[in-house]
Amino acid sequence: MPLIMDELLAQAARMAQVGIRRLLVISGEAAWCEAQAMAFRHAADTEILWVGPRTVAPPFCFPAKLTTLLGREFQHAIFDARDGFDASAFAALAGTLCAGSLAASPGTGVAALAPANRC
Repeated sequence: MPLIMDELLAQAARMAQVGIRRLLVISGEAAWCEAQAMAFRHAADTEILWVGPRTVAPPFCFPAKLTTLLGREFQHAIFDARDGFDASAFAALAGTLCAGSLAASPGTGVAALAPANRC
């Protein structure tokens, strides 16, 4: 596992050089997804914003409150989509990420990509 994290973070450095961002989807059992996201958060040498419906250690933000972070920049973020995918919140999150960012999204498969806000 550490080798994978090292490679992800090395890729992030290369991505910063060319000005791109990427989404890393973590799919599987809910507990495993959370463990992988937490491992990514601890492996990075920077603060990683966690966006989701359940409070975790700072920096943290609820999806509905992401617009309060506009104007700030984060190197990486974790967007917890295990309870549904809020497209508006994800778009707001994308506006806070700088070049070379990875947005990791733990989910439980295709169901995690279903809209959180249904009409």
